[in-house]
Amino acid sequence: MRKVMLAVALFIIAVPLFSEEAYRLSGKAGNYTVTVTFDKARPVEGENGIHVQIADKASRPVRDARVAVEYFMPSLPGKPPMMDYKTTAMPAGDAYETTLDLKMRGEWRAVVSITKGRQKGKSTFPFEVS
Repeated sequence: MRKVMLAVALFIIAVPLFSEEAYRLSGKAGNYTVTVTFDKARPVEGENGIHVQIADKASRPVRDARVAVEYFMPSLPGKPPMMDYKTTAMPAGDAYETTLDLKMRGEWRAVVSITKGRQKGKSTFPFEVS
């Protein structure tokens, strides 16, 4: 009986560790809806792949756009951000992909900038690195 209870307890503890969904953030960037999905259950120190989906007002995927991602640690008011990095997200099917190299734990922000023709949009996503 103790073995069965131990097995059940281990199952209850282990299942959430392996079934976490990817970390996802959504917001508006001008006329676009932007969804950023990390390749991990939560952003971690080191390299993190991200998948950026962009949709127009009719919820159609936006292709052939230039997508830039600036990511940084905010600092005290009036001071420049700490660890300020920029990368370009490359097309990948109906979305865009890039890697963020998060140098330390703490509060970060990602600013996704989209340019397609004359239309531009920008959205800021705060997230925590553990």
